[in-house]
Amino acid sequence: MTRHESPSAPTTWSLVTAHTAGRGSFCAALGEDGIREVPALCGYPGGFEALQDWASLAPGLRGYDPREAAPVRGARLPAPVRYPRTVLVSGANHRDRPAGTMGDDATTRVQPFFFPKPPTTTVIGPDDPIVIPADERQKVDVEAELAVVIGRAGGDIPADRAAAHIAGYTIVNDVSARGPHRRGMPSPNPSPGTGRPPRDRTPSAPPVPASPRRGWCPIRTICPSGSPSTATRNR
Repeated sequence: MTRHESPSAPTTWSLVTAHTAGRGSFCAALGEDGIREVPALCGYPGGFEALQDWASLAPGLRGYDPREAAPVRGARLPAPVRYPRTVLVSGANHRDRPAGTMGDDATTRVQPFFFPKPPTTTVIGPDDPIVIPADERQKVDVEAELAVVIGRAGGDIPADRAAAHIAGYTIVNDVSARGPHRRGMPSPNPSPGTGRPPRDRTPSAPPVPASPRRGWCPIRTICPSGSPSTATRNR
C-alpha cells in the first residue's frame, strides 16, 4: 500500500458495509485512517443496494477522498455485499496448485470450469468465524482468490467490453472440502446399450470441491474499479 505524502495525493480506500448499534447497516469506506463516511452513498444500507445503482454512483466516487469525510466509530464490518445474487467460482484456472487438488497429476492441462456457492449461506464478513469440520477426511483447503464484483448486468459480453460491467474487485477466502468429491470427465466412447458417453472415474478426472458449507466464502472489502484504491493496490 502506498501512503500519501501530501494532502493533494490520492489515498487508498475500499468500499465496506459498516454496522453500528445505533444506525444499523450502511455503506462506508475503509481507508488508511479507519472507517469513514461516504456522503455519495448516504441512504444505502449496504454494498448490495449500492451496486443496483452503480452506473450512476460510480462517477461521483472517483473523486472521493476519505480524509475529508467524517470518521465512523464503533462499527463492525459484515460482508460488503449481503447478499450477492450469484457467486461463481472458477476451478482449474491456474497451474501453480498443489499436486492432487485438481487431479492426481497437477501438470495435466485441465479445462477451467465453474461451480456456484450459495450466497445466503456461504458469504460472511471478515470477522465472522469459519467452522472447519473435525473429520480430516474432508481435506479442507483454503485459498485466497481475486474476485470480480459485477456492477452492470449483461450476457454474452465480448471480452473488450467486459471492463464496463465491473464495479470493483475483492479478495475472497475460498474454503473447500476436497476429500470425497471428484468430477467425472466424459469418455469419447458411449456406454454399451445407451449411446451416451460414460463418466470417466480415472484418477485424472479433477474433483469438484465441496464448498457450499455455511460461512465458507468470507469477503472483506471492495476496491472500486478506476478509483485510487484499485490503481494503487494493482501496482
